[in-house]
Amino acid sequence: MVGKKPVLIVDLDPNHESGPGIIEALDELEIYNYYTRAFPGSVENYQSLFISLGTQLAYYELTIDEGAFLADYLIDGGKIYLEGRRIWRTDQVTPLQPMFNIDTENTPALYYVVEGIDSTFTEGMSFQNLANSPISFYSLVPIAPAFDILRSQEDSISCAVAYDAGDYKTIGAVIEFGQLMDDTSRKADLMEQILFFFDIKLSTIGIEEPEENRNVSSVYSFPNPFRNEATISFSLEQESKISLNIYNMNGQLIENLLPERKYTKGIHYFKWNPGAEGLHGGIYLYRLVSDKQVVTGKMILLN
Repeated sequence: MVGKKPVLIVDLDPNHESGPGIIEALDELEIYNYYTRAFPGSVENYQSLFISLGTQLAYYELTIDEGAFLADYLIDGGKIYLEGRRIWRTDQVTPLQPMFNIDTENTPALYYVVEGIDSTFTEGMSFQNLANSPISFYSLVPIAPAFDILRSQEDSISCAVAYDAGDYKTIGAVIEFGQLMDDTSRKADLMEQILFFFDIKLSTIGIEEPEENRNVSSVYSFPNPFRNEATISFSLEQESKISLNIYNMNGQLIENLLPERKYTKGIHYFKWNPGAEGLHGGIYLYRLVSDKQVVTGKMILLN
């Protein structure tokens, strides 16, 4: 198979409490995923890893060599979602943990309900946590520019931290994704936002497009979520015809931001001000069409 597969799920939790829920969310999004209950021998063919280590009593501790192996994957541009109750404080430190920019505090927390963080990609989300013992004996503290993405509703203590290092991206958590209950929010929606944060590139068969079929190397919208104005940037490998439209979630055209014309090789930036269109908060889609590709992404407009 040409290109990289989107997701490898590495379910090392002895009780496998989270892996099935991760699979369920990815399947609902129709994202191709691969599942293993053993530490993988090779990961270079995957864009992202979702790793579950378990709870306090049923747990898998990474060895120094395994941590170094995963750290090398990040150094090569990988993305890792890593959840475990002990990995951030009580486990032995491997080369992996420092790459998440996570510190800890000696503050226990209950996570019966977890909620998203304003002005991040989890804003407005809320989940009941069905874990048998939804407690952590310490709390996570992001080291800037890492940032909280989920916290306990009871006392606003962080339980998941995201970090964009530029060359790689990570999310570290002390809760089990698979134990979050679909109700007010859905795990699939959270998963979708994680994949957007990870910039997972997909084609119609779920595999990253091979280089020879691409003339657009990247498309980003920032900040995301945003309130007044968003910047959409794209990078071209060669001179190409480009058009860029904005749609609502019903597929209705909101604005023809860039009528089709040729753009030179390199990085281009364009501003979108939804206030000029009198739009309300919600999710909007950008659709960039080139000679060889169609790239679609979500933008979240806050009220």
